[in-house]
Amino acid sequence: MIKKLSNLARISFDPKEEEDLRKDIAIVLDYVDDLKEANISHKQQDYFQSDLSSVFRDDVAIDFDDKDLIINSFNNKEGRFLKVKPIL
Repeated sequence: MIKKLSNLARISFDPKEEEDLRKDIAIVLDYVDDLKEANISHKQQDYFQSDLSSVFRDDVAIDFDDKDLIINSFNNKEGRFLKVKPIL
């Protein structure tokens, strides 16, 4: 399994690293097996659910008729164009 993973990830391990990884992966898999056997029947099903809703507004385009008001309130402009600092 370690050889297949190292080939997929295009990395190589020396024999000591492979053995260490094999032990670490075995520990993780044993832990997952323990979690599968855990009795959670007494837990409420909605334990992680909440009544929160999205706090973001819908992104809706709104027509603004008085464009001259915006242009006239802008400090740095050239004709009907607004000048801003370059963003790189």
